[in-house]
Amino acid sequence: MLVSEDQAKTKWCPDARTATAPGFGAINRPPADAVLTTRCNCIGSQCMAWRWGQNLEGGFVNCYQEEIADWKENHPEPELPKRDHAFYDDAMREYEKDYTEWRDLLLQLMQSFPVPPNPPGDTSRKYTWIAEFDEEACRPVCGWQYGALYRGYCGRAGVP
Repeated sequence: MLVSEDQAKTKWCPDARTATAPGFGAINRPPADAVLTTRCNCIGSQCMAWRWGQNLEGGFVNCYQEEIADWKENHPEPELPKRDHAFYDDAMREYEKDYTEWRDLLLQLMQSFPVPPNPPGDTSRKYTWIAEFDEEACRPVCGWQYGALYRGYCGRAGVP
């Protein structure tokens, strides 16, 4: 079973040992009434038996796409002037001003959206809420960005 390292640390380890009291031998599965100084859980990548498995790539989950599309329908993006325009330089300056206004209004709209209470998917991943305008791609970005999930397994139990 492939698990994240944090998930593994909640699992019991057959090789771990702990003492119930000073002067007593170490045990792996204490009786229910025993007072433990430590638990017998997996220590993940700190263990020599830990093996890294297949990782899951990071990604992005879009949110509020319908609302953004509706807004863009009512507020069309300014059009870039044609090169053969008689006053191209003036038209370009006007376009840049209009585009900046349009982009800032769209950004205000996205930042006004409430952050959904729960990110989608696997709770062992780190999710970050993003509402911004991607300048390189010239498009709005609104949703949950999540990082890669590094997973592994106990090599003592064999390959999953």
